[in-house]
Amino acid sequence: MRRRKVERLLNNVRNSKVMIMKKWMFPFLSSVVCVCVGCLVAQLKGGDKGVQSVSLTVAVPQEKVVGTILDEDKKPLVAEVRFFDSEGGLVKRTQTDLEGKYEMLLDEGYYTVEVSKGYEYECQVVSIEVKQGQPVQVEPIALSRLIDWGAKDYYCGDFNQRSHFSPDGQNTIEEILTANLASGLNYGALVDENTVDGSEEWKSLADKVNFLAISGQTFTHHQASYIALNTSDLVVMEESSPLESLEEVGHQIHESGGLLMTDALNDSLSQLLTQGVIDAVEIWNGQLVPPLSHLEEVDKEFRLNETRKEKWFELLSQGLKLPALANSNNRNINGDAITATMTKNDRFNQWLVDGTTIGSPRNYIKLEELTPEGVVKGIKDGHIFMTNGPLMDITLNDKTFGDEVSGVTDAEITYLITSSQSELMSLNIIGDGKVIQTIPLAKNVPNLGTITLNLSDCHWVVFEVLTTSYEYALSNPIYLKAE
Repeated sequence: MRRRKVERLLNNVRNSKVMIMKKWMFPFLSSVVCVCVGCLVAQLKGGDKGVQSVSLTVAVPQEKVVGTILDEDKKPLVAEVRFFDSEGGLVKRTQTDLEGKYEMLLDEGYYTVEVSKGYEYECQVVSIEVKQGQPVQVEPIALSRLIDWGAKDYYCGDFNQRSHFSPDGQNTIEEILTANLASGLNYGALVDENTVDGSEEWKSLADKVNFLAISGQTFTHHQASYIALNTSDLVVMEESSPLESLEEVGHQIHESGGLLMTDALNDSLSQLLTQGVIDAVEIWNGQLVPPLSHLEEVDKEFRLNETRKEKWFELLSQGLKLPALANSNNRNINGDAITATMTKNDRFNQWLVDGTTIGSPRNYIKLEELTPEGVVKGIKDGHIFMTNGPLMDITLNDKTFGDEVSGVTDAEITYLITSSQSELMSLNIIGDGKVIQTIPLAKNVPNLGTITLNLSDCHWVVFEVLTTSYEYALSNPIYLKAE
């Protein structure tokens, strides 16, 4: 349903330069339009200037739309609610409260209401008509859980979110927590810039709703961004301090039970990794197009994720064992405006139209325990796949992402791939940075299979899932060792 809306809208705007609101498509009329009518200035002989101003206020009819979201047991469910106009354009989005209730003011017209909760639940849609003077009470909508990756010990979360405690953050702690729940996340990290002031509130509110809140902080060093994860201690770092200072801070973070990650894939990273300062890298920033290949028509400023992925591959081929993460980098749960040109690349266009929010993308980590310590260990072990839709569970000789495997002359790869968001297309097996096998996937059903490959010439393999849209998944490596 979502894909058809996007395709219909793309037909109207392709090849034109547009201002796209992430999650708030094409600005619509506000409830009140104020028109200032020009001023009449008269200078009277021997007198002062007189200015008269006339304001005309034009009311645009709006009406309240309210409803409730339930789970399959008819209990309140925190979920995301999006409103599309009759042309398929995304007008507004919101989250329910903790009781599953939502409320929105909309202009008169016909709308589709879409309700979702991450990648493991179904998506439901209903049609409504909004008329002035007639509040709309939408019938309760029930969402069923289609799959439970937690049964496979995979839990999902987002490690890069900022609140109003950051200069660029726009939301309260409570709003961010609700958005995490509505997106179907199991855990999340609040990493405000140069402060941990929101940490206690973050944890306190999360404890009440069975959500794992992880503390952290963002800081910069030589124009590179770093995140201290699972620490409530304030990191004090001079931006221009020598590299040795970053090494010292990294060791302090480790001593407190935390880890240090960065999105800076520069020449100094190898040294920091060798010394055990950096634990993981963020290669997929949700404010940019996913790290898909063949995006030549897209401006370079939006393709940095592809560049980061390729650099990560290079580091892996140098023998570094380097966990990778994907985060939303969210500063506003309702999305930010971006200006871009529609291209001939439909995947980029679809991403541009649909936008991104908290938990898109997200990390699924295979955990021994759902605790902050368990999450830290899962990251360091590399038991991770990154996604903005497709889900995967893959083993190679009964080992999974982050593990080391020997005896790969006849490597047995077993895979389960599914998606509730988009139509699947293929599973690529990438060895030492090159696609060595492509497996076609059935579009709308779970794909389960086994394949045997000779991987004796490879040092590592990762797996990527492609869909017919921009939705994508990429695993961390399985490391291969010669017999």
